[in-house]
Amino acid sequence: MSRRSGYGSGGRQHGQQAGTGQSLKMGALYGAVAWVAGYVLSWLLFTTDSVLSDGEFGDGDPSRWEAVGWIFHNAHFVDLNFDAESNGEEFSGSVNYISDNEFSIAGQTSELDAPSHPELLFYIVPTLTLLAAGFLTVRSLRASDSAQAATRGAAVLASYLPLTLVGAFLFEHTAEEDVLFGGTVSISTGPDVVTSLLLMGIAWPAILGAIGGVTWLRFRSNPSRPGNQPPGRQRRANQQRRQRQQGNQQRRQRQQGNQQRRQRQRDDRREH
Repeated sequence: MSRRSGYGSGGRQHGQQAGTGQSLKMGALYGAVAWVAGYVLSWLLFTTDSVLSDGEFGDGDPSRWEAVGWIFHNAHFVDLNFDAESNGEEFSGSVNYISDNEFSIAGQTSELDAPSHPELLFYIVPTLTLLAAGFLTVRSLRASDSAQAATRGAAVLASYLPLTLVGAFLFEHTAEEDVLFGGTVSISTGPDVVTSLLLMGIAWPAILGAIGGVTWLRFRSNPSRPGNQPPGRQRRANQQRRQRQQGNQQRRQRQQGNQQRRQRQRDDRREH
């Protein structure tokens, strides 16, 4: 008795571990797709924005892929940090190119033009991609309740987090500029690493992935959708459908029988 009990417990534990591993795999897959899709869509918004694509960024002219990475992080409410050094003095500041209209560094304030696209568009990009990632993850794995759907949907952070951390360092740009009366200033610009980790890497995918997963469960359990009725109602519907099919078949058989009888009667009259 005890052996069977222990085996059953071990089997359940193995099943839970397998389910967790599968959730992480699928979550990592769709999380990576969401991150790449968000970056690509941010690229499209950037290149079609007449302000951002027309040299809104100063400080050493970063590459376009770096500038898009900045905007992508800004769309997750992650600010860019500026660290400057000139003649032994250090200065720092931060900015969000989507929402800020100015930024200050080294005691100087510069005005920023608002993007030509509505700000909301930039924030919608990661919102929709992460909701879709959570939705698709749970659709692939299924879920029996809201807690399980939320947990499996939040698994998209398994890849969204490391990609975000890689991007936080990859999108850092350092440049040197000449200043008046000789000398140079070295400016390093990049996403804030701590905010990237906590906000973009964890909070965004965990919350929106979970919402996407629960959305799939609600969508799947909607009684108005065909095939989503409760088991008892579904059985009654199937039974009624079978009865209708049987009734139609019986009517066809009676019609065929009547046609055959009428044909025999006509044949008998011809013979007589």
